[in-house]
Amino acid sequence: MRRTASEITDPNLMRDLLDKAQVCHLGLMEPYPYQGTTLQLPYILPLNYGWTYDESSNETILYFHSARNGHKIDLIHEGDICSFEIETGVEKIISGQAFASTRYFSIMGHGRIEIAKTDEERTMGLAHLMRHVTHQEEWSFPQHVIDAVFVYRLVLMDWTAKYHF
Repeated sequence: MRRTASEITDPNLMRDLLDKAQVCHLGLMEPYPYQGTTLQLPYILPLNYGWTYDESSNETILYFHSARNGHKIDLIHEGDICSFEIETGVEKIISGQAFASTRYFSIMGHGRIEIAKTDEERTMGLAHLMRHVTHQEEWSFPQHVIDAVFVYRLVLMDWTAKYHF
C-alpha cells in the first residue's frame, strides 16, 4: 500500500469493517475473445456475504450463495483463486467549487474459493450469511432451501484495509 498512514493493520478493526459493510465485490477471471486471441479479464460481481473468523486455523472466511448454475458458477469451477473488495462508510465530500472527494473504509485482498459440498457446510455458510445480513443469531433452513442453493466460501489468503478521508 502506497499510503501506509491510511492502512488499518489491526485484525479486530478489519473484522469490524467486515461487520459494517454489506456488499463484497468478487473478482473472478474469465476468458474474453479479443481480436483473434483470448484474454483473461476480471469478471466482477457484487454479492451479499457472511463471514467468520476461525481461531484454530487463523483464517478469515467469507461466505456467499447463489443459484446452482450460471456463468459465475462456471468461472468458480474453472479457477479457485480470486480477488475481492469491500467498502463501507462511503460519504461524499464537497468543499467549495474546486474540490470533491469521498470518505470510505475499504478492504481488498485475495482468496481461495471452496465449494460447500455437504449439507452441514451449506447450512453453516447460509447461517453466517444470514447472521451478517440480518444481525439475527439463530438460523435453521428447510432441506429444500439447502438443496436449492450453491454455497461457497472464500478463505482469505491476504487482505489489507485502509481509510480514505
